[in-house]
Amino acid sequence: MESKKIRTLIVDDEQEGRDLLFNLLKNREEIEIIDCCENAIKALVSITSYLPDLVFLDIQMPLKNGFELLEDLEKLKITHPEFVFVTAYDQYAVKAIQNSAFDFLLKPIDISELDKTINKFLIKEKKNNFLHKIEVLFENLSINKKLKFNTRTGFITINPNDIIFCVAEGNYTMLSLVKSKTELLTNSIGQVEFILPGNIFFRINRSHIINVNYLVSVNRKTKTCTLKHDNYHKELLISSEKIKNLENLF
Repeated sequence: MESKKIRTLIVDDEQEGRDLLFNLLKNREEIEIIDCCENAIKALVSITSYLPDLVFLDIQMPLKNGFELLEDLEKLKITHPEFVFVTAYDQYAVKAIQNSAFDFLLKPIDISELDKTINKFLIKEKKNNFLHKIEVLFENLSINKKLKFNTRTGFITINPNDIIFCVAEGNYTMLSLVKSKTELLTNSIGQVEFILPGNIFFRINRSHIINVNYLVSVNRKTKTCTLKHDNYHKELLISSEKIKNLENLF
């Protein structure tokens, strides 16, 4: 299977600088150059449009410098690309580190240093992919594993996929389940929240926890969210802050 290429953007106000990096990178099998930009303003448009994996970014540029571009991206909450700062002035190295640059290259670019940067990125990507696979594995295991809850007569075991939402009933908690079933637990809503897998359950207010797999819509105006399963339909109140947090899950 063909490996995924590193989608790469070059940003430098000097044509010579852009051409040099382009020529150094164009024949590398792991690199796909998606754009070259002569200033930070065009780079901002390109990054938000194409979402590259890696950006080689000149620091000293007219209009906006490389650090200001990062500030603009932070305001837009775009954190996906890794940045390699490229400059002729090594005094920028400390500031680059402070701005959490992935790496730093001095002009004129040394090919061996460029190789190190790309290999460093590839190693990081392999590690991230492995950690993601492990995370997905544990999420799947937690979803399929039955959960134990206390009741007034003993305890029950329930597949979390069967829980549509939970609502506090004083110190108890009522589970609303598929097939129009309900279960009253002697666990508090806080205890239930702790037991439930966090990847599919979300607490929308002090009294309710929802299974996001049954979420079909959120209304910012009425501050409500709608859950649906077959013919079952339920609207619940949700705060503006929780709406923002919930939106980040998707």
